[in-house]
Amino acid sequence: MIRTIRQSLRSIRYHSARRERTRWTRAMDAALVASFLLCVPAAFLSATLVRRDALQVVFGQIVPRLDGTMNAMLLDEASPSVSWGQAGSIEFELRLGQEDLGFPFVIREDLLPVAVWVAPYPGAPRLQAADPATQAVELDAIAHAVDRAGDPALAESFHAKGRRSRVVWTGLVASIPAWWILLLLIAAIGIQLARLATAVATRYSTGRRWSRIRRGVCPSCGYDTRGSLFSERCPECGELLE
Repeated sequence: MIRTIRQSLRSIRYHSARRERTRWTRAMDAALVASFLLCVPAAFLSATLVRRDALQVVFGQIVPRLDGTMNAMLLDEASPSVSWGQAGSIEFELRLGQEDLGFPFVIREDLLPVAVWVAPYPGAPRLQAADPATQAVELDAIAHAVDRAGDPALAESFHAKGRRSRVVWTGLVASIPAWWILLLLIAAIGIQLARLATAVATRYSTGRRWSRIRRGVCPSCGYDTRGSLFSERCPECGELLE
């Protein structure tokens, strides 16, 4: 029993002994540290460069009343008695733009101001961006419809004057270790490719050297040394002959 335990301990000490460090193991250690230091800047840089656009469109129409005023309604609040596209109605769209920034997870969200597109006249085939100077009545009716819809996010985006940014902390926390693994993987692949290229070059150089030795020429410059049997060095380049 005790002898078995001692043999197991000796085996563990043997297999856990420190291996000889090479330039490739040092390169991997350096890549591990470098990827850890660069993961946070890489995550913040991706939140600036990597951009994905999203667009949400809310449809509605403006119906003139008998007293001459305008009544705007959104598509989801239309009454069953109201028919869309009826005579004299003006269609409009609320385009809510959002930009998601970051990779591989969304780190920042930029909410753009709502763009209002209104038909220039009833039954127009195309919409155009609303002009506050000439379509103030229509815009005021649309604003009342947005406030009446009871959607706080839509109302906030509609009345916002500029771009609004929001940091997604869960995406930031998840992106940092993801970038660490990604950078470490890229570095490991690069190191292994360099190691493979070095091995191929070394094998080719060694093979060419032994091929020249077998043919009786200088392994360095290829000079024919078969007539220099008693010379230790190549008379052309001074390489030590084997």
